[in-house]
Amino acid sequence: MSYASARAAVEDRLQANWTATPIAWENVDFDPQAPGGSFPAGGPFIAFTVLWGHEWQRSFGADVNLYRNTGVLQLHVRTARGVGTSQAHTLADSLAALFRGQQFSGFTFWSAYPEPGEEEKEAGWYRVTVNVPFKLDEFY
Repeated sequence: MSYASARAAVEDRLQANWTATPIAWENVDFDPQAPGGSFPAGGPFIAFTVLWGHEWQRSFGADVNLYRNTGVLQLHVRTARGVGTSQAHTLADSLAALFRGQQFSGFTFWSAYPEPGEEEKEAGWYRVTVNVPFKLDEFY
């Protein structure tokens, strides 16, 4: 599986199971101030990043061997500044539950953990990032 198809599997899971907010997909135009269907303009939204770690060969000598990739799925929750942290952490909890302990498409996701919240003052957002470490086993 290529990095592109592995990422697509994560995107597909998120798209199929997340309806709470709009999703800002990487390298796709997104304006959080524009109304989006059933979502209000300026409302909360999420984005995500896949941070790839190391790949190593886990079996040797066969025609097909096991290769393991590791990494971290980062789920970024953005809510309005100045309204407290409850909404951001509630959304972060829901995102964590969507991936924590899940296995699909060769991925195994482990325990999720949040980073401390941060104000993005110029943009007007409060951000909480949830990290979900994973491994991806593939045979080549």
